[in-house]
Amino acid sequence: MVFSLVGLSMLLAMFVGIVIVAGMGISKFSNRPSLDREVSDRLAEIEARLYELAEDTHARLAEVEERTDITERVLADVRARKEIPPKAQ
Repeated sequence: MVFSLVGLSMLLAMFVGIVIVAGMGISKFSNRPSLDREVSDRLAEIEARLYELAEDTHARLAEVEERTDITERVLADVRARKEIPPKAQ
């Protein structure tokens, strides 16, 4: 479970990095005065959607972390009561 959380955290970090870089590029591109207004509006919509996806990803990761913490506490409690054998090493 810990490995998957680490992998998910790394994936989130890469996604957020891509969103930030893409957002910076879109912002620079959309500020050009010669750019067609329709294209500029569409780029602004795409940038807004990228930030929404990043926020959604952060919320989902927080939920996964919370569920993992709860699961780890329950397993530790069950092991402490010796209802299941300890992990094999």
